Amino acid sequence: MVGKAVSGLVYEGTAKALGVPTGGGAGESFSVHPEELHSRSQALAQHAETMEAHATDFTNKLSGVSFA
Repeated sequence: MVGKAVSGLVYEGTAKALGVPTGGGAGESFSVHPEELHSRSQALAQHAETMEAHATDFTNKLSGVSFA
C-alpha cells in the first residue's frame, strides 16, 4: 500500500515537472489506435513463432547430450 502511494507521488511529481496532465479521469490521457495495436500484435505473434522455433531447435540439439 505504501509502495503504491509513493509510486503515485513519484508519477505525479514527474508528470508535473514535464507539464503532463495528471487528471486521472477516464479517457483523459489514454487512447488506442486500432491499426497500431493490430500491427504490434502481429509483430509480437511473429516474435513468438520465432522463439518457438528456436526452442524446438535447442531441444533437438540437446536431445543427444548426456549430463550423467
